[in-house]
Amino acid sequence: MNKKKDFSLLNCIATGLLAIFLTVPFHEFLHFLTFYVYGDKVSIFSAGAVDQVGLIDPESLSTFGKIMYHGGSASIINAIIGIVLFVILIKAKKMKPMMRVFLTQLMGAQMVQGIGYFMLGGFFGVGDWGNVFAALEPGLATALQIILAIIGGAGVVGIFFALNYMSYYFIEDKDNRTERRNVAFKLHMTVLIFGVIIGLICSAISPMNATGELNLGIGLLFNMMWIPFFWAFMFTWVMVKPPKKSRFLYKLPEKLNVPLLIIAIILTLVDICWFGPGIKLHDKVSASDDHNGSSYEIKNNKEYSVGDLIRIKDMDWYVLEDSNKDSTAVRLISKYNLNPNINNDTRVDDVFLKSGYEMLFDENNSNKYDNSSIKNFLENVAKNVLENIFGIKIEGIGIWDYKDLEKLGCKVDWNSSVVDAGISDMVCDMSDYYTSLINSGVNSWVNAPRVSDTRYVWGILEDGIADYILANFLKFGVRPVITVDKSVF
Repeated sequence: MNKKKDFSLLNCIATGLLAIFLTVPFHEFLHFLTFYVYGDKVSIFSAGAVDQVGLIDPESLSTFGKIMYHGGSASIINAIIGIVLFVILIKAKKMKPMMRVFLTQLMGAQMVQGIGYFMLGGFFGVGDWGNVFAALEPGLATALQIILAIIGGAGVVGIFFALNYMSYYFIEDKDNRTERRNVAFKLHMTVLIFGVIIGLICSAISPMNATGELNLGIGLLFNMMWIPFFWAFMFTWVMVKPPKKSRFLYKLPEKLNVPLLIIAIILTLVDICWFGPGIKLHDKVSASDDHNGSSYEIKNNKEYSVGDLIRIKDMDWYVLEDSNKDSTAVRLISKYNLNPNINNDTRVDDVFLKSGYEMLFDENNSNKYDNSSIKNFLENVAKNVLENIFGIKIEGIGIWDYKDLEKLGCKVDWNSSVVDAGISDMVCDMSDYYTSLINSGVNSWVNAPRVSDTRYVWGILEDGIADYILANFLKFGVRPVITVDKSVF
């Protein structure tokens, strides 16, 4: 008698594709829902990322709200779903084999997208959790990152063992290495292989590529989250001893489930061909937009106070000057230093950096800002590039000066009695309210010449202490000060 054909591999591929679809696009859908819950809308929905319109001020949210809004909600819910499915699979012994296979793969996928994201955020500070860290105060962000690294690192190892545990419900002879390999490959490696392939394709065609927020390198890093399925395969096959007592309850379904396979293929094509390139739902808020006919209202009469933290396309800026309801513009200073090699092809993540971006105040060693290399660079290069990258209209650009620092609590001795007027001493008190604004962790130039010596310019060190240095010495960077219309926010 001819042996029946075994289509269990195809069935596992079908259930794996369903598990991937109900995890990754679902993860992005959770971001979609979160934005609407907090009063925002979605600009673009895609298989790998969701971009919000920007209708609300995230700084008005509670700490919990900031964590959820900036990206934490999706992976937290994924992790909870994965844990719930694990409990269900442990408790429920009676279910159809195909359903058992699907729920096992879905459990692993949800855990990977949740707990795996904790690990990526904790160790590398990227993706959703990178956005969360940037939105929180530095101390809180560091503490949260450490917690996520611990939970994520331990949790990912837990996923290895959880998937390995589930393998043995389908292994009849637990001591048969060949059977362990075959079952584990079909159950786990199918999810890994197709998860990575679909993820890389969607990364390559993502609309976020155009803005530099996503590329194949970042996509590859994110898709490393599927690695627990590989280790589950290895654990089951050779690395971990089988359980002493058999758990065998089901055989992998060998009869081809054609409807299931067709549905899985259709949903995968929807994921790649429709969600992959992204679906535009609303225009992003921009100072150059005409909002008169929009379905939402842009409020230009908001008040801003010195020290308020504002985000423009995930980049942090501090309000440098109070702006009341009657004012349509606000003056901002970047939290970090500007890339001196910035151009229209620069990725958003590379525009500013906490350390490492330094430039000369003036290549001719002049301490006068109006004649400096920095002024020329900001007005003739950086302004246009920043407008293109962030989609905003900049009304004015420069660097902060000693008058700004005086308002922030620094004690400045301006000496105008000499020919080369300038500052003889500057002391910044780190105990005042504006500490985080002054002390942002970078060395930055100030429009403040040193008195009686045309070669020296004042700057603020990374610890917030004022110091002066030669204008043509590479020690300080530039924190641009821009004036923009409030409709940007």
